[in-house]
Amino acid sequence: MNKKHFILNILITILTFSFFLLFVSCGSDETNRTPVADTGSPNENETEKTKPYYFWKVEKQGKVSYWLGTVHLAVSLFELPCQDVVVKKLENSDVCFVESIASKENAQNSYNALLSPNAEDFKQLDSDSQVFLAGKGLPNNLNYFAYVAGLEAVCVKETLGASAFQIMMDKQVQETAQNKGIPLEALDDSGVLTPLITSTTKEDVVKKIEDYPRCLAKAEDFFDKYRNANLLLGDNLGATLSEHGLRDRNKKWMAKFQSIYNDYNHIFIAVGVAHLIGPFNLVDMLKEEGFSVEQMSCPIDLF
Repeated sequence: MNKKHFILNILITILTFSFFLLFVSCGSDETNRTPVADTGSPNENETEKTKPYYFWKVEKQGKVSYWLGTVHLAVSLFELPCQDVVVKKLENSDVCFVESIASKENAQNSYNALLSPNAEDFKQLDSDSQVFLAGKGLPNNLNYFAYVAGLEAVCVKETLGASAFQIMMDKQVQETAQNKGIPLEALDDSGVLTPLITSTTKEDVVKKIEDYPRCLAKAEDFFDKYRNANLLLGDNLGATLSEHGLRDRNKKWMAKFQSIYNDYNHIFIAVGVAHLIGPFNLVDMLKEEGFSVEQMSCPIDLF
């Protein structure tokens, strides 16, 4: 498989499972970042013994759901500090919700959504940008959104190696649920990509190219911070991602969650961590709707 096909296949696979990549790894300056969601005020002894992780217990009227903030690749579900607790809650759930469910149809839809007829988007880019994208193995028949997301994939590959794509936490969540006979449901609908595709411009691609060296410097640090519950996430993720990738999707997910909440006693939900601690996050939305939200903690010696 040549380089172009490798990157394209990786991009399709990731979009099939999770829709979006790691814009947070290249998005904001350290000084502009804000800490992970508020976890209350534990006493001094508790602070010494435990550390909050990206896992929340949500309750209302006697019904419980558990929300896991994932990164979509490179980190295994089974290497999380709280993995025993997380996996147990997943295996004991009545239903598991994920962003999207992998299937041949979803893969084909993802592939089609990445293309630009007659390479029109590529042709509109300046020659330097065209040379850069071609040098990264990205074919000339993609749309602007695919180039922005594709550079994220290339950044991860160049930073962590191709093996990073062999570990997909969302896929592991799905497989764990399937092995236990737990029903799987998708939060996204078939048109989830449309707002970002239509709002991503050639200026976004050029900016992504300009920021690419910074992405390389930040990517490995991003994964390390996630593993150690030190990830800080600010608001400087780009207007398009914040509006369509986070706010609008989170609102749709909240509506879907509330519509099925009374149908199950124990619900497990796995979504990208940016949806839980970034701008317009689901934790705040849940609290606004009267849910009790508790961020789970792990023993310090597990980190």
